[in-house]
Amino acid sequence: MLAKIKNFVKKNQSDLFIILTIILTALIFFGLGRLTVPDKEPVLIKGLESSSR
Repeated sequence: MLAKIKNFVKKNQSDLFIILTIILTALIFFGLGRLTVPDKEPVLIKGLESSSR
């Protein structure tokens, strides 16, 4: 079983490298985007008690 996995990785090493690079780049930029977004004020709903009657 382990030999099959090693053989698969050796055959597809360049493709796996490209896929992992794309995934890691996407995760890094997603994290950076989350860090740079300013905090938004929460949405407040007024008059909720009067509309429930």
